[in-house]
Amino acid sequence: MYHDAVGADLCRQIIEKYDQSENRRQPGGLYDNRQCETVEASKILDWKILDAQLEAVVGSVLTKHYSEYGVALPFSDEGYEVCCYEPGQICVEHCDGTALANRSARLWALAMYLNDCEEGKVVFPRQGIEVVPKAGTVAVWPPHMTHPHKTLPADTKRYMVVTWSGLIYPKGHPSAA
Repeated sequence: MYHDAVGADLCRQIIEKYDQSENRRQPGGLYDNRQCETVEASKILDWKILDAQLEAVVGSVLTKHYSEYGVALPFSDEGYEVCCYEPGQICVEHCDGTALANRSARLWALAMYLNDCEEGKVVFPRQGIEVVPKAGTVAVWPPHMTHPHKTLPADTKRYMVVTWSGLIYPKGHPSAA
């Protein structure tokens, strides 16, 4: 957990931009285990400034995170989805693991919480961990079968940004696409 990783002003700007957005994607689809609407911020031109700020936050958090493990390799992410869970909405238990495009593999899932929400915890049943969403906090976890997780319903709206990150394999590496 990285507390105060996302500034209060950036949290507010993302929530305001989301609330004004006409580009919300409805829940559903083959792999969608969430009940919430999302905006794929990295794919929308008028989100580019906020997208760049999110990239800086993720870069800072992952640099700290990798240094804790003594790793200094290039990483990438899949872009940013802004999620808004309405009161009562959940995300069913699931794992996030898969391969990224462009010669990388998912190593970390990241959730950036944009507002405080005492309910609506993210629960990791195997680890016995419950994460209470706090504005500015970034949670990082392995996206694999070891860390299934779900979100509990809340009484208020819950805003967050999610992404998945991995190492970039150099050309010629056996794992490179």
